[in-house]
Amino acid sequence: LSEKYVGKSKYGLFITNRLLRIYPVYWIVLLLTAGLSVNPAFTHIFGFSLYDYLGETSPLSLGSRIYLALSNLILFGQDLVLFQGVDSGGHIYFTSNYRESAYGLYTFMALPQAWTLSVEMIFYLLAPFLIRMRTFSLLALLCSSLLLRGYIYFGAGLYQDPWTYRFFPTELAFFLSGMVSYRLYLKINEKTLNWVPPLLTTGFIVTLTLVFQFLPGQAIKQWGYYCLILASMPLLFIFSKRYRSIDGYIGELSYPIYISHIVVIFLLSPFLNRISPSENITAIVCVSTIIFSLLLVRFITGPIERYRQSRARGSAV
Repeated sequence: LSEKYVGKSKYGLFITNRLLRIYPVYWIVLLLTAGLSVNPAFTHIFGFSLYDYLGETSPLSLGSRIYLALSNLILFGQDLVLFQGVDSGGHIYFTSNYRESAYGLYTFMALPQAWTLSVEMIFYLLAPFLIRMRTFSLLALLCSSLLLRGYIYFGAGLYQDPWTYRFFPTELAFFLSGMVSYRLYLKINEKTLNWVPPLLTTGFIVTLTLVFQFLPGQAIKQWGYYCLILASMPLLFIFSKRYRSIDGYIGELSYPIYISHIVVIFLLSPFLNRISPSENITAIVCVSTIIFSLLLVRFITGPIERYRQSRARGSAV
């Protein structure tokens, strides 16, 4: 939005290119998941089944089934699933604690991890307006988001999932941090900076990420990690730019891996149920997910990405 989609007329191009990035792969994986769910030989780790929508024994009312089916299809609203419950009549209601619901609504989501895409797309809708704001205003909005998080956690006592990391007004702080970091990156004179600081910074962040689970102090290490990422972001941008081909290819794989890992487990479930220990299952799932994602990139996202970029270049001419 700062360099590629500049100007009011580019808003529609930006949004449609984002949708082209997200939806085709999502719908392919969604269709595969729905198809597998009708065969009892396959086991969804969250219990999703198409029979929950079509079967006569469905615990949902007709209106609830339509609402959840549309959420599965269009993505928007999936972030609300864990802020809602189902009563004994199958009707959906808002709740501060989804565990009090008769049924977990996440079990009706084919790809439960896709709730993050709903949050992401809300940000995309706001981004063209946020980018016009001055840095000071972005920082003020960022602080407001953090203060709201603090109030929800310490003031309202809502310190459980989903309030801790699914509520868009509090998640907005992370998106704004990226915007502010990018503006700081633009002020760095890359020509006077050799390759060592970006490379060392990236290596440090990767190492920290790998050992994160072994560090003590849950809350302290989480916020320390966030702060280190924020402070390192300008140098990470430089590393990404200087090693664009490597970084770009990893970036291309990240979304397919993220959106397909559960369906890979689903697909392999008849085989995985007969394997132990869990380390072997993890290795098999990781390798299989990467292979599946490589196929998605080769035959789906690759051609779509070339089309997306041609649209952007054509608009810039």
